[in-house]
Amino acid sequence: MNLYEIDTTLAVRMIELGEMLDNGETPSQEFIDECLDLQDDLENKLINCGKFIKNAQVDIDGLDGEIKRLTAKKQSLQKRTDLIKANMLSAMLNHNIDKIADPIMPIRVQTNGKASVLVDDVASLPSQFQNIKVEANKTALEQAIKAGEIIDGVRVEKGKHIRIG
Repeated sequence: MNLYEIDTTLAVRMIELGEMLDNGETPSQEFIDECLDLQDDLENKLINCGKFIKNAQVDIDGLDGEIKRLTAKKQSLQKRTDLIKANMLSAMLNHNIDKIADPIMPIRVQTNGKASVLVDDVASLPSQFQNIKVEANKTALEQAIKAGEIIDGVRVEKGKHIRIG
């Protein structure tokens, strides 16, 4: 059985056990053994799930390292190609070369399809030309609520999580 099936079956058996005891009935030894076996199965399944998560976390950590390495390599190559392209453009413009008609590697200077908008100082722009991002100051909200202030739509709660190992 999978974790969901074990959990559901055990919950049903516990309800049945509660009903038996409420009615003054004594559960059979077979029923008690089944409940104990389900409890053991649940614990074993949870332990195995924990082992899987630990192994998966090792893989995730390894992948994170590889992603960082490959991202750094990609950025390095991108910067290098951007620099070479900028140097090529500069050299071609300096020497009035518009086109190199090589059969294998043709190269030409081309005007961009869309003009770029360059802004020297965003803060000096009129407000209709600025994007303003509104965010909740969660630290200040938490402090205010802990100090007894009531703020509609805001609450502080502690969640729960699984700790393995």
